[in-house]
Amino acid sequence: MKRTTFIFILVLSPALLFAQTLSVKDRETGQPLASVKIFSQSPPFSGTTNRQGQADISALKEAKQIRIWLYGYKALTLSYAALQERNFRGAARTVIVFHK
Repeated sequence: MKRTTFIFILVLSPALLFAQTLSVKDRETGQPLASVKIFSQSPPFSGTTNRQGQADISALKEAKQIRIWLYGYKALTLSYAALQERNFRGAARTVIVFHK
């Protein structure tokens, strides 16, 4: 069992190092927003944020248009580069604050 666990951690670790996490929060409350839709046509991608309002968007590094929306909030369409400019700055997390 120890050997299997060690191999799993070794294989998973590089993926975690290069993961790019998007965090989505409500502007007024600062609370994370779950089930926010994230969509791109090129490269093809469709995902949602988890309970903590987070989603891995590593697959979108070449995306020119990433649509981020949740019913009851103003939708955003941004490129990956625009997300980087907003908050990456070398960190592995970008925070998007939604307006109602």
